[in-house]
Parts: sequence; structure tokens; C-alpha cells
Amino acid sequence: MTFGTKLQTLRKSKNMSQEDLANRLNVSRQAISKWETDQSLPDIINIIAISEIFSVSTDYLLLDKESSFSKEKASKEKVVPIVAIISALIGFCGNFIIYIFSRFIKVYVPVARVSQEGEDWRIVKSLKHSFFYFISEFDLWLLFLFFTTLLILGISFFVKRHRHQIKTFILKAISGLKSLKKH
Repeated sequence: MTFGTKLQTLRKSKNMSQEDLANRLNVSRQAISKWETDQSLPDIINIIAISEIFSVSTDYLLLDKESSFSKEKASKEKVVPIVAIISALIGFCGNFIIYIFSRFIKVYVPVARVSQEGEDWRIVKSLKHSFFYFISEFDLWLLFLFFTTLLILGISFFVKRHRHQIKTFILKAISGLKSLKKH
């Protein structure tokens, strides 16, 4: 397998466009295209950067023998985003269901502290809808923390995998807002 074929396979396994890879390496999209069609080879600095981006050895990229990148690794990289999305969805739905129940079931919520002359302070409670008091009343803290952890883990895995696309999107949005401000 040639360097170009390996590079194209690695890039596609990460759902990256040639432009995305070019931006990460600070080269032109045409340079990536030439590398993938074996019209030229990158310099050693870019080879090292490519090996780090795709978590493969430089030997794998340059030598004509199979090494650390395999179909098993590629399929594992496809499973991680699915697990992250499912985790985030379960976390969101679980907390949303708790929230919905807290909107239908009223619980006692402290509304004021009052005192009459010579008496101790006492807390006046009223029946109201409250998410956190609902969780406390029915002792759902462990469930709430479990769903919140799933949500945070799912989002963090997703963001970690797509951080470059997210960064590009945010930078484009900011530059778009700046251009709107100028007008």
C-alpha cells in the first residue's frame, strides 16, 4: 500500500476532508491531494504531524508493510461516536424525564423565614414545582448524578472527536458576526 493510499484511508476513517487535514497541517488542499495521489511526498515535519494526528507510526506511513492501523482500529473509531451519542441521549432523556415529573408533582419548598416576637425563626413551606427539591424529596440524587455524568461524558467524547470542526465552525461564526457588526 502506498503512502497516498494510506493517507487517504486514514483521513477518511476520521471523517476529515482534504481541506480539514490541510488546515491542521498548515498546507494547501492541493498538497494533500498530491500526497494522496502519490504525485509527491510531504516533508519529515508533516510526516511526523500526520502520524500524530492519526495515531500511527511513521514506519506505517513510510514503509510498505502493515502495522498499527487496521480494519479493527477503524471499526473501533466508528463505534466510539455512536457510544458517545447514545450516552449523551440517555443522560439527557433521563434528566428530562425527572424534570417532567418535577413539573407534575408538587413538593414542599421553603418560601420564607418568619419570626414573631419572642419566638424562634421558623421556615414557612409551600407546595410548589421545583426540580431540585423534587430530587431531594424523592431521594433521586444518585439517579440525577448518573444521568448527568452520562450526558457530560457523551458530550465530551463527541467534542473531543470533532473539536477541529467545532473550532472551525466557531471561528467562522465569530468572523461572520464581526463582518455583520462592521455593516
